[in-house]
Amino acid sequence: MNTTHSFRRLLIVAGGVVTAVMLVGLWLQWSVAGATPAFQSEEGDDYLPVVARAEEATPTPTPTITPSAPTREPGEAYRIDFIDTIDGWRERRWRDGASWGIRHRADCEKEGRCGFLEVEVAPSDSYVLVAPMVASVPEPYRVESMGLFKGGQDGQQWGLVFAADRDTRPCPVTDFSSCFTTFYDLRLRYRDAITPDGIPYLEYRLKRVESFDAVNGPQGPSLKDWTRVDGVDARDWAKLRVEVRPTGRFRIFVNDVEMIEVQDLSFVDDQAQVGLIVANGDKGGVRVKFDYFETREK
Repeated sequence: MNTTHSFRRLLIVAGGVVTAVMLVGLWLQWSVAGATPAFQSEEGDDYLPVVARAEEATPTPTPTITPSAPTREPGEAYRIDFIDTIDGWRERRWRDGASWGIRHRADCEKEGRCGFLEVEVAPSDSYVLVAPMVASVPEPYRVESMGLFKGGQDGQQWGLVFAADRDTRPCPVTDFSSCFTTFYDLRLRYRDAITPDGIPYLEYRLKRVESFDAVNGPQGPSLKDWTRVDGVDARDWAKLRVEVRPTGRFRIFVNDVEMIEVQDLSFVDDQAQVGLIVANGDKGGVRVKFDYFETREK
């Protein structure tokens, strides 16, 4: 027996064992250090596990502070035309089970209007409340927007939200307790034609929302129940405006025509958040385009 060859084989085997132990040790070190398994997947390929080693942290340089543009102060007039952006507009409250889309649209409608906020909601009996988290000016003030039902169906709705509350926490939080727990909800509703002229029409309604049901549906008294708007085709753009005066007096306008003035003695004048709400009936999804939104002195 060749003792030299046996000794060499022993060294090779021992070296292999040591190498394997070292590799296992390194793998354990990387795992403890916080290495995250990454997965690379191409269509038709299996998942390939790749271990990415956590690198040591490097000092972060102190950022240079760049002066920013002046921001809007609370209580200043606010207007956005949605031509280039929907900056700040996002979901703030919704019904359980709702799905929605909130996006900027750069297309043009036949009336020559271009650039919109578009909001979609599904399935049936759902809603989403969207807002930029800006406050209105003190009373008297107005809140106004112009909307268009796209492929409108009976029961679909959009409206203005005003005199809403918020606290210092982010909006929303998990239980929706930081904002829009109470507010006024002024809506337009699309109604299918029931008259000989065959033209779909609009109805309006004003409601004070003061609580929510088990599926986060808004609850509260109607200050003005659903009422038909004469002379307006529901398939066209509609301008909706509310003028809010001291002591809870509200004047409602559709296409610059006054519908009614109502008063709510429960009005709280230190709640000032504003926004939009989009909802559907039992016909499935709803899609609405908004041309602009503003709140300013009356």
